[in-house]
Amino acid sequence: MKKGDKVKFIHQKLEGVIDKVHSNGLFDIMLSDGFTISAAQSEIIAVDRDNDFLLQHIHPKKIRQSQSNERVAHQKPKKNTIHTVDLHIEKLAKDHKTLKNHQIIDIQLSYFKTQLNTAIRQKQKELTCIHGIGKGVLRKQVHELLKGNPSVKEYYAINDGGATKIVLKGSNR
Repeated sequence: MKKGDKVKFIHQKLEGVIDKVHSNGLFDIMLSDGFTISAAQSEIIAVDRDNDFLLQHIHPKKIRQSQSNERVAHQKPKKNTIHTVDLHIEKLAKDHKTLKNHQIIDIQLSYFKTQLNTAIRQKQKELTCIHGIGKGVLRKQVHELLKGNPSVKEYYAINDGGATKIVLKGSNR
């Protein structure tokens, strides 16, 4: 994929154009509303401008999931919906065994940012991020992102530290 390519996100009904390709494998995607989001290649599909259908670098399970999501995508999400984001790399990238640690973290954080921004845009009250326990590297980076986000009211560890509950501003918790 290259600058100028039209892409769709696998996990949500968003699309845009690749604005910048980073050397670490991330892409800056300019959405139709002018908002730019970073995404890993495993999170997006390239869309052929002629026939609107070209898939690259997608886990086969994600294709089925994406297609089933598109059938109900026209429905507005409920504001009470508790959204869960699973950052386990095997769920995000089909080639995860060939990736270096920094590439894995980049993919996970990019996916998390996209999901957090979606939850904020959809005015969801809460978001649960499953990052796992491990050595805590991913958890610390997720918490750093949350600490600086003006849309986050509070966040706290759950499930013995393997997940983080995020309460978004505007909710009455």
